[in-house]
Amino acid sequence: MKLSTSLATIALLTPMAAFALDFSPHQVYSDVRPQAKEAAAVYLLTNEQVVRGYGSGYFGISRSVNRAEFLKMAIASLGSDMPGFDAGKGASCFADVHAEDWFSSYVCAAKANDWVKGYEDGSFRPSQTVSYGEALKMMTIMYNYRILAAHQGEHWAEPYYRAAADRHVDVPMVIRLDSPLTRGQVARLVAAFMAEKAGALDAFRLAEAGLSASSASSSASNSSSSSSTSSVASSSSSSSSSSSSVSSASSISSSSSSVASAASLFTIPVRSHFLTAGTKTDAIADGMVRMNGETGFIRAAQIKLFAEVSAIKSIDLVKDDGTVIASLVQRTTADSADYKQIYEAFLAPGLDYSLPQDKDVHIIARVNVRSIDDNGAANQLLEVRSFTITTYGVTSGNTITNVFPIPFPKHQTSFGRMTRIERAMPATGTLASGASQMLAAFTFSGSMVTGRSLAINQLIFTPVTSGQVEVRGWTLRNPVTGDYVMCSSGSDGITCPNISDAMGLMNNKTVTLQLWGDVTVAGANNSLQLNLMTRGTPTELGSVQWTDHSGNYRWIEADVPVATGTLWK
Repeated sequence: MKLSTSLATIALLTPMAAFALDFSPHQVYSDVRPQAKEAAAVYLLTNEQVVRGYGSGYFGISRSVNRAEFLKMAIASLGSDMPGFDAGKGASCFADVHAEDWFSSYVCAAKANDWVKGYEDGSFRPSQTVSYGEALKMMTIMYNYRILAAHQGEHWAEPYYRAAADRHVDVPMVIRLDSPLTRGQVARLVAAFMAEKAGALDAFRLAEAGLSASSASSSASNSSSSSSTSSVASSSSSSSSSSSSVSSASSISSSSSSVASAASLFTIPVRSHFLTAGTKTDAIADGMVRMNGETGFIRAAQIKLFAEVSAIKSIDLVKDDGTVIASLVQRTTADSADYKQIYEAFLAPGLDYSLPQDKDVHIIARVNVRSIDDNGAANQLLEVRSFTITTYGVTSGNTITNVFPIPFPKHQTSFGRMTRIERAMPATGTLASGASQMLAAFTFSGSMVTGRSLAINQLIFTPVTSGQVEVRGWTLRNPVTGDYVMCSSGSDGITCPNISDAMGLMNNKTVTLQLWGDVTVAGANNSLQLNLMTRGTPTELGSVQWTDHSGNYRWIEADVPVATGTLWK
């Protein structure tokens, strides 16, 4: 039986806050430790009869979840008071979903309500493992979240991720949108949506952190005594400006174009950076503040991260000329489950930063990274979840919380970084048939923390050819050490994996590697060029992978293409 849209709406609007959510371990599973991050979610979903464990007394916390299983859990999370929905009556609504399938009633109900659409070939693929992006899409649509349009060139699931993150129901750990989810991760996601709907998200996050709800206390705000408090949010935030009185005394905007005076100090627009131990970094986030019709002051600032980054010592707010406005330090009071992800500063009168009337002030956030001797750490992902600045208007007396537009780039801590990649042979050459020819050579340069070393561990070359050119026997060599690895040709390009430390190590901060192959050409107008095309990101594979011997990195800071090889023709 199909579930009507009107019934789905009723289910979505049912006030779950009418009953308390129960995170207690009434049923104990052998594979769920009480202190595990997944425990509170597993107990909640079990107590609300959204999920059950397996007959042998375990939950299957590490098992994968297919699309049909996830959809059943998601629909069950909406509540059992959905009139007209019969889990025992199925239908055939996709090419691979038939009435006799156990999951057909859930899939077909979701299709009837436009929660799922399936694939272009008419299938739903119920047995396919659900990805994080797919799970976010289904949940945000089911729970009627506000979903904004995608930005050009971003992952298809980013709008659904932002919709979830804006309401803090995303899984608070680093998961790629294409990554398959485990039952434990699915439990955390579904439970967060349920808790947010019931007005109990803070209590749930505390339970995840192993804290009781009674340990949560409200932090005193420096703006609580002001005559007027409002929130100004950009269109990329899920916070609706209609829910608060938007004062004309302050406004914010994204710094989406280059700021000339910042060019020598910071990379603007902000892009992903390596946060090297013991340094003050490039910009990790930025935005504009403007006082409209009056002068004012910055009274407070807060940056909240998606996950704790222990390598951060503090976060400086600076103007684009490098003037430090305030230093944000990590919150120390356990007033929320994610307090270690919050960096903030409160500026007392006389120490607060003045803002001129009717003039944009560019605010930049940079990180002071701990040195190795000060518990510095590599391979930690830093991503800003929210960035707010509280301003005070001199004339109006209004205190306004300005919310900078999201998303912000991801960054990664390290003990060094790649600084330059250069072609190490002539720009052009003559292409001819022949065995064992050197077709590309690049010199890789890097900088590193004292006592640490860098090494290349994988390269992916992008071939650009014309005419009739065939190359076999791809080999990457170090001309100094004589070490080599065999490379393979595929849809991603020429991949040279498993480069040994002896071969890829940057002695004197550089290493040169050469790509060789057996060439066969026929006819005329042939050409071949081998390039390193893609810089990658902290979560996406690029052409150059390297290590600082504490972490392995899949990207570099560079323009695209990263480096072009010799043009053979």
